[in-house]
Amino acid sequence: MAGAPGSAIFAVVDDEERIRAMRTQKELLEQEGIIYTGFWEPIHFFLQRGVATQNTASSLDFIKSEDYIRYLADIGVNQLWSNFSKGYGLAFENEEQEKIRRMNDVAGKYNMRTIAYCTGGSLTPETVKYDFPGNPEIVEDMLVRRADGKYASYGNGSYQMFRARPDYTSPDYMEWQKRVVKKALDFGCDGIHFDNTNILPEPARCRCPRCLRMWREFLAEKYDVNDPEKKTAGLLRWGRTDFRFAKEPWYDEWNHPVLHREVHVANAQDWLLFQQKIFCDALGEWADYIHELGGMVEYNCGKGFNQNYRGYGSIVDEILLEKADIVFNEGTLKLGYNEKGSPHTRIRSHKVVQAFDIPMMNYNSSTHMMAEAFSFNPGMCGMWDRVSPSRETDTHGARRKFFAWYHKNKLYQTKQVSIADVGVFLHHESMTFSMLKTYMHLCSLTQLLQEEKIAFRFLYEKDLDGLDGLRLVLVPDAYCLKERQARKLADFVLAGGSMLTSGRTGERDDFFRVRTAVKEVKSFEDFDRAGERENVFTFLTGRDHQSDFIMRAGDGMVAHISELEHEAEPDPGDVAEWCIRPALINRPRNSTRVMDFLNRLYPERLLAVDTAQDVAVDICRRKDTGEGLVHVFNVSWCKGEKARAAVSFKWPEPVRSLTWIAWNRDDAPVRFKAFDGGASFKLDGIEESAVIVVNKR
Repeated sequence: MAGAPGSAIFAVVDDEERIRAMRTQKELLEQEGIIYTGFWEPIHFFLQRGVATQNTASSLDFIKSEDYIRYLADIGVNQLWSNFSKGYGLAFENEEQEKIRRMNDVAGKYNMRTIAYCTGGSLTPETVKYDFPGNPEIVEDMLVRRADGKYASYGNGSYQMFRARPDYTSPDYMEWQKRVVKKALDFGCDGIHFDNTNILPEPARCRCPRCLRMWREFLAEKYDVNDPEKKTAGLLRWGRTDFRFAKEPWYDEWNHPVLHREVHVANAQDWLLFQQKIFCDALGEWADYIHELGGMVEYNCGKGFNQNYRGYGSIVDEILLEKADIVFNEGTLKLGYNEKGSPHTRIRSHKVVQAFDIPMMNYNSSTHMMAEAFSFNPGMCGMWDRVSPSRETDTHGARRKFFAWYHKNKLYQTKQVSIADVGVFLHHESMTFSMLKTYMHLCSLTQLLQEEKIAFRFLYEKDLDGLDGLRLVLVPDAYCLKERQARKLADFVLAGGSMLTSGRTGERDDFFRVRTAVKEVKSFEDFDRAGERENVFTFLTGRDHQSDFIMRAGDGMVAHISELEHEAEPDPGDVAEWCIRPALINRPRNSTRVMDFLNRLYPERLLAVDTAQDVAVDICRRKDTGEGLVHVFNVSWCKGEKARAAVSFKWPEPVRSLTWIAWNRDDAPVRFKAFDGGASFKLDGIEESAVIVVNKR
């Protein structure tokens, strides 16, 4: 059982079994894959929201019963995600948690992992206070206090004002959450699912004295007067290095936070970075603790790639995903077509976690969605809804068949790594400070890559030292690109790679100043030329990057598109416009110009797919066996259209065989023509997707 904050339960455990489990989490997930079902809400939450029926409580009890768990195991479900902590407090939720303890004993009989749902983003203050009978008011220090002194409420328009947002700087809150984690793992759960994990945008960020003190400490450390480089950064960004009385940005009706689409002011930028540090430090501390106890770590980190979750949610992929075993993404883009007729997939979100080689949980409720996950997700495939055998439909029967096929072939998903030789660089500060424009570039360019059947992967700063396997890198609107990052990209070009930049990429220096050709004005001639621009890549190209161009540079090529012409633009003044809505995600109007450059930069594709249908593609290699995988995912199946495709690909070893595997057909050889360095073949009758195994063993 959990103890009080600060008790011995928070020491690093020496349980050999748990330590061994911690070391092998990734291997276990790769071997098992993920087919899951979940029930996240306890009965008291249904009751308080006013959505409970007379039999909700008994229904929730039934889906924890051995009859139901046996049924799930027979279907092929191997992960059960269950409610554990909805933020009401350990004492208040203990009765429900005891049911989970008993359920875990049953799940273990059927080799089913259980993941405990623990909200990491809300508390119900009046019941959490039951956990602190000696000093209930300690809970007040665990909650965000807005500038107006109110709690930060949960949700947008859901009116769940009984749920308050936690303050991640509160030691008491951090230790209380560890008590929750310890209890869940002691009760037999295999891991923790932290839901609602973000820091809400303004005006819901904390203004308590502790946060203000830590904000000033953050600035003092970042611009440390005793460090020459940091001191210079403070002088060139803020004009000072004394932050004893620094204030966070304050917003009002004349400067509405949601309309702050380009964050250029120093204190607003550093406030966003400070919030990211608070949040990532907190989740990292929890992750370390869970791993010490031998559990799996899962975060619900965002709603989809098309939302600026860095700016409005303080979520940083590069930090959080390094410590996660699984992530959850509820997604706002659905598989299908938008109003403009543009084919939409969720592969952008899949490719975020693909870059970190961890599974991403989705609501994959159809065989089409599961086929998408099999092709682009590093380890999770399907989910099962709450249905009994007597209520199963033909759709459920197809999903059962898919589950069986998945368990037979899952290592082709869980152990695959994309070897696409086109990379899209995601620049952290640019994505944080630009609420819309940078994301419009990213969504438009990746939409063009998808529609043109160009396999790509996402790149982060961690990848800039390992660009050898790439032939083309896209850098969309990275206007805050740092000198060190630009030098690594330039080295890639000089060594023979190709690079396409777009928009404002490279226009600001490391201190967020606009780059100019004249560094210091010392004469009338300098004064007359003061407005001339330079770019971080000017040393490479000799150009100011204010207009389109394509040119050779060293052994490689570089091109720039000064602006993308979007098919649709965000509505001015739309207070909900913190994400790129589906209607806005289309290939650029000037895509002919962009494709002309791309074809010249990337004339010979690693994977080429010619088809009249809308498909998304990737080319991968299985880590353990070396087998290849060519994925042709048929988006047009949303409209009931089968696809035909002519495919060619390059492969470093002789191509001896191609095998088409799919859940609704027997494994079948594919006729192909081998050529020196690859093979070509044709496919017909593609429904959800075609998964072609190269040199199947």
